Amino acid sequence: MPKPSQRMQYFILGAIVAGGLLYLAITFFVMPRLAERRDNLNQLAALQTKLDKARSLIRTRSLLEQQQHEAQERIFELADHIPLPVLGNYLLGMEEQINQAAHGLDVRILQVANQDIQELEGGRCQVYRVRVSAQAGFNPLLELLRNLQTQNPMCSVMELNITPNANDCERHDVVFNAAWLIWVDPAERVAWLATHQP
Repeated sequence: MPKPSQRMQYFILGAIVAGGLLYLAITFFVMPRLAERRDNLNQLAALQTKLDKARSLIRTRSLLEQQQHEAQERIFELADHIPLPVLGNYLLGMEEQINQAAHGLDVRILQVANQDIQELEGGRCQVYRVRVSAQAGFNPLLELLRNLQTQNPMCSVMELNITPNANDCERHDVVFNAAWLIWVDPAERVAWLATHQP
């Protein structure tokens, strides 16, 4: 049987060996695993941030695509109201629109004549104006103007002049300018707009 001092030495030696093994285990097994776990958590946080940004971008992209589609539809809708020349002439189309607006009304269109073309900033569009002479009562005239606006919301009427007609007290002599937005060069419209069929 070993002596108490020898037992103490074995105990101390065992404690030193156990401490050394514990140190080795911590140094070579636990610490690398903790460092690896910390790196994995950092990578996971970075990936989560990227994933959140990607999800946000996907949500934003679908919203932007929807807004772009709505804007294109609105542009197509407005572009449908910008007349194109008929046989290289805008007057024929404008005269037809005015006669359509007057159809069925007690309005007599006497003349539709070129007034002028006004330049606009931006360079793609101009304002084409015609001078309209007609005979009509007040209510049919209002209906004519309402019909013009309904046909083309981008049409404007200005310089309205109403004078009494000495030969017919039910009808007045009416002169006004009607204006439409037109393309400076219809062939040079935006490519995707030129392919649109109203």
